[in-house]
Amino acid sequence: MDIVQLVVVAMVLTILATLVLATVSYGAFKVRQRRVPGDARGTADAAPLFFERVRFVARDGAAK
Repeated sequence: MDIVQLVVVAMVLTILATLVLATVSYGAFKVRQRRVPGDARGTADAAPLFFERVRFVARDGAAK
């Protein structure tokens, strides 16, 4: 087996593994989202669970 063929096979396997993992992750996300009750699903979309907005304000005299 030539080194070029080995690299091509490795790249194809990496792409296939990435597609499989993406499909499984999306399926797990959908299953988890389906298990959330209807009322909680509406409030979960309204506010982020883990992120909050950060605002940077210049201090007086710090930047001119």
